[in-house]
Amino acid sequence: GSCELYGQGWAQDMLWPVRGHDSSCLDAGDDVRDDVGGAQKAGMRGILVQTGKYRAGDEHQLGVTPDATVSNFAAAVDWILARQN
Repeated sequence: GSCELYGQGWAQDMLWPVRGHDSSCLDAGDDVRDDVGGAQKAGMRGILVQTGKYRAGDEHQLGVTPDATVSNFAAAVDWILARQN
């Protein structure tokens, strides 16, 4: 199958080697479509951070369901560390 990513060209080039290869990879960002949706389309997990571009309710729109929604990047790090083996 094919994979389609949203976002900047540099991000697509950077993610090319990991597309569909490792679900342990993830992206944390404030844009549910580009950051979370792009990560998920690449076979990674996507964490929505409620800062910057985020607007209340974003996680319930655009057909993208984040693997986690956290209040800030420190909380994203905590979420990641809590799930490490």
